[in-house]
Amino acid sequence: MKEALDKETSLRRSLEAAEATRDAEKLKSKALDLQKECDKMNEELNVREEEVEGRKKELESVIKEARRHHQSLTQISNTISKECLEKEEALSILRQENMRLHDRYDSRIKRMHVRMPW
Repeated sequence: MKEALDKETSLRRSLEAAEATRDAEKLKSKALDLQKECDKMNEELNVREEEVEGRKKELESVIKEARRHHQSLTQISNTISKECLEKEEALSILRQENMRLHDRYDSRIKRMHVRMPW
């Protein structure tokens, strides 16, 4: 009887060990599948990071070029503003001169009318 119990216990342990081995194999297989999936995702992530770096460099280049254009346009605008001010000053001087000549002409005309009554 004791032999039968020992044999049953031994069989039960063998069965449990076999089930544990089978479960461990399943877990190992699942772990390998998960590792493959992880490796694939890491690879995709690396590719995307490279794409992001490429786009970042492109954007930095575009920003740098835009800053150069902005600086150039600012210089052009400042030059135009300066030229406009100079021309406004010249125009003001010309208007004053025109008014002075006009007043002088008017006074000559008036004097001529006084001298030569028609």
